[in-house]
Amino acid sequence: MLINFRYSFCRVADDLVDNAETESTAKEWIRKLTHYLDLAYASKEARITSKEPDLNHYITDSFPESAQSALRLLPTHLLPFGPLYGLLEGFKTDLEFNQTISPQFPIATEHDLEDYAVHVAGTVAELILELVFVHTCSLTTLSQRERLVHAGGRMGVALQYVNIARDIAVDAKIGRVYLPTAWLKEEGLSPQDAIEKPDLLEVSRLRNRLLAKAFGIYRECQPAMEQLPSDARAPMRVAVESYMEIGRVLKKRRYKLKEGRATVPVGRRLWVAWKALREG
Repeated sequence: MLINFRYSFCRVADDLVDNAETESTAKEWIRKLTHYLDLAYASKEARITSKEPDLNHYITDSFPESAQSALRLLPTHLLPFGPLYGLLEGFKTDLEFNQTISPQFPIATEHDLEDYAVHVAGTVAELILELVFVHTCSLTTLSQRERLVHAGGRMGVALQYVNIARDIAVDAKIGRVYLPTAWLKEEGLSPQDAIEKPDLLEVSRLRNRLLAKAFGIYRECQPAMEQLPSDARAPMRVAVESYMEIGRVLKKRRYKLKEGRATVPVGRRLWVAWKALREG
């Protein structure tokens, strides 16, 4: 249940920023979410002596009613603060695409791409595993836990790369290109070219390059997945394998489009889930 509360926070935060009518409103939501985390992670003594409103009052006064329960129920006493602040950094990167004066493409290098994937996906994977270790019946040492959480964050990056590869055309429609500008230049393209013609052969080559990186990280992290607590291993495998299957169909170009996104047939998804459960 606590994992659901963690997911609810991520979903609420994402919706507040993505559904904002203006860029300034989106930035204001990020500011409010940042201050929410500041208050949530402040010590009890700091809150008492501070002139800031307490956390519950701040939530009531600053957020729509539909978002308030997710913010109140986020188990910050069980979660490290770094990944949550990192998630907000990812939102800031998305907003850089929305500059109205001239097009902005913040993913200039492969390093920028990795940083973005860490912020929007690696952080989420780390938070999930932190809660898994709170509730598991398996015994793990601190060093094992830290190593597995790190591997989970890396696997989150792999899944985000698959997500980006799947959504190249969808993102192009809203003026976003997550393929590094440096990669595009190697193919003789600009980000604007990828927006106007996302089906170019050169863009397809870069999609495959991104998928190769995703599967490289996936293989690197697979041994760690086998060391996850037994009561969490199977569902984690299902989640990862279901997503990586999208990457497999993208590589083979045997997919159907649904609202511009590549999809895996239901039967194949069920087979992948069953296989992951069996092996998990």
